[in-house]
Amino acid sequence: MVQLFLGLTEVVGGPEDGANLPTGFRYDLETARHLFDEIKNVSWCENPDGYYQAGDLASEATAIISGKIGGQFVTLEVLHRPPADMGPGLLLHMDGRCEVV
Repeated sequence: MVQLFLGLTEVVGGPEDGANLPTGFRYDLETARHLFDEIKNVSWCENPDGYYQAGDLASEATAIISGKIGGQFVTLEVLHRPPADMGPGLLLHMDGRCEVV
């Protein structure tokens, strides 16, 4: 299993210093499909936050492609937000600069 996600964006400076904000992104699933030699399943999983169970990534919004790459069965999951134990992936400074952590 391979999981892809972007970390949160941490604000540096100003009144929201230290706040962790979700990082928006767009992922081209059609391009990802071309990585596979054989596709078994393409699906989307979404459960509202009210039904989220801590530690259960499958209850998050997730795009899933399963199939074979180089003869090996692979499941690719593109997560809508990072797992709870992950820190921020980006720092957003007050002057607009953004840097990778």
